[in-house]
Amino acid sequence: MSLADLFHAVATGSRRRRALLTPVGLVVFGGSLALVVLAGLLIDRALGLPQLLPGVLGVAVGSP
Repeated sequence: MSLADLFHAVATGSRRRRALLTPVGLVVFGGSLALVVLAGLLIDRALGLPQLLPGVLGVAVGSP
């Protein structure tokens, strides 16, 4: 079973299956997103890249 088949089975499956697996999907998505952001910060630090906007201005621009 491929990943696409699994997504289709969950999306078109019973309401109970969707209710059980939706939080799992959110945790996987959020964890993946956090991993990419943290890896980017670590790589920037390892390469010695400067901050684009230091201080409060950087926080204000980076916050949604």
